[in-house]
Amino acid sequence: MPYKHLSGDEIQSFSFLSETHVVLAILWHEEDDEGMIDSIEPTLLVLDFMEEIEGPRPQNVLELDTGVHFRYPLLDEQITLVDFEIRADPAPAWRPGYSANVPFHLARNQRLYVVSLWVHVNASVRCLVLFVPSKTLLNEVKKVAEDKKLGRQVLLWRDWGPTGTRMMLSHHPHSHIWVCYVYGMRYIALEAERNTGQKVWARVYDFNDAPLRRGLSEEDKANMKSGTGFMSKERSTETVWETGTSRVHGAKWIFREKVETSLPFRWRSVELPDTSEPSVSAMVTEDNIILVEVSRCVLGCHAEVDQLREGTEHYAQVQGSELLNSEIKGSCSRFTA
Repeated sequence: MPYKHLSGDEIQSFSFLSETHVVLAILWHEEDDEGMIDSIEPTLLVLDFMEEIEGPRPQNVLELDTGVHFRYPLLDEQITLVDFEIRADPAPAWRPGYSANVPFHLARNQRLYVVSLWVHVNASVRCLVLFVPSKTLLNEVKKVAEDKKLGRQVLLWRDWGPTGTRMMLSHHPHSHIWVCYVYGMRYIALEAERNTGQKVWARVYDFNDAPLRRGLSEEDKANMKSGTGFMSKERSTETVWETGTSRVHGAKWIFREKVETSLPFRWRSVELPDTSEPSVSAMVTEDNIILVEVSRCVLGCHAEVDQLREGTEHYAQVQGSELLNSEIKGSCSRFTA
């Protein structure tokens, strides 16, 4: 059976794209004549892992002469990379069990990849979140296959990013521990400003473009606006549509050129009941919001932004919350582990 055996510290994270393809989040770089690294380019590398590669195993990922490379914008020379990770749920081949007896479920091609790039800039660590629908990657892979192109295919940012993705600067980065913050085409993040003793709010982002293709109602059109380029601090219990092109806030200190993206999406603020704990992480499933509260937390950080959390965890689950529309309703329950 053919397989790939890859190695290299350049591989930071990975996620399966289909039953035959995988997406690697790698830090691509080239070396000069003296063996010094010239520049580092964050790259999403899509590989057919069923395709056998020739040569010795394991093979360094930078030496591959196959795959489709999706390059990020060029980083500023003063930027220090901290972490680069990719996440998507559920798995490409997922389907509900027969015992679930559901009339419909998430389409297999409706999957969102959340790519987080952590950088050290201006004496602080910032998180750039890139939202990439699976079809953005698969469409380019299909073109390569149809054209029967051989060898490594490199797509610069301008060739795929501005229209096929949405990039934002996160004011409140997601957890490195509780990583189920994306499900299908939805992503959940806590609101930016939270104080101890106050209610916690979350924001649910939905990148499903079906409503746009069907046509928006007059109410939807009234709540439409251009993108802000960062996860704004405003709250809205009404669904807000962001369909315009937005410049990534803060990009002038991170990239060498201005960065604009235009993938449409909608979002809505959700008040999370029965919790006022600021050290809380939010996760999302097809029908639920799940909260993880840490009553006592010890954080240990180093270059990879690893976190060590100790203490008692309390779990709150919001069942059937009004994520984005009035059709999703239900009650709330809470349990402790």
